[in-house]
Amino acid sequence: MHSLSYIIFILTVMLKITAGYAGEAQDIKSIRQRVQAAENNADLGLLKNLFTDDAVYLNPEGPPIVGSRAIRSLYAFMFNRYKWTSSYQNNSTEMKGDSA
Repeated sequence: MHSLSYIIFILTVMLKITAGYAGEAQDIKSIRQRVQAAENNADLGLLKNLFTDDAVYLNPEGPPIVGSRAIRSLYAFMFNRYKWTSSYQNNSTEMKGDSA
């Protein structure tokens, strides 16, 4: 009986961890969808609360852009200069600490 209780405890913990991850993955998907909407509508207002002060935008054309204000400035520049359509699709999400 003791080993059965132990197995049930382990399964419960695993399910809670999996459920927590699923919730975080859904949050990440929601943020990605809001970024896509902001990009497709050139809407800086939609971007306002999507990046934290320590967020890092990995810029393929230069150094990383760090911080919410700097990232919004980059988007303001791009929105004024370019018109584009974004579409994001992830097959997997890797999370490490508070990064995804």
